[in-house]
Amino acid sequence: MRKAIVGMVLAGLLTGCMTSTQRQAQQIASVLKETGAQTKACTMAAYNSPEATPLRVRRPFDVKDATLQQLNDKDTATNDEIAAIYAVHPQYQTCRRNLLENPRHCYSDLSSTTFGRISAGGRESNCACQQVNDMG
Repeated sequence: MRKAIVGMVLAGLLTGCMTSTQRQAQQIASVLKETGAQTKACTMAAYNSPEATPLRVRRPFDVKDATLQQLNDKDTATNDEIAAIYAVHPQYQTCRRNLLENPRHCYSDLSSTTFGRISAGGRESNCACQQVNDMG
């Protein structure tokens, strides 16, 4: 009986401990969730800007919210919609640039390497990795 209790206590302790890989995976998931929320907020602000009003008439922010009529719309963009796209594009570019150049996407495993070369508007930018260490 005593061995069974000790065995259950040890099993509970061992399964409750996260490995460093599990902690890192949890950290990555947290950073990605936060970055996704920031990107969505940025693009939502661009979508809701006064310049984007002509675009909102026929295009929802999320395609999952589109009606059947919107999905089946075969009309080409109007001159007002084209002007709106040109007016809102810099705001979307800022959101995209913030997403791609965010050094928090880099994790400790990659700290000695370059995260990657990303073509951004005809130029290449490096996202230098930084040590992300929240374990103490």
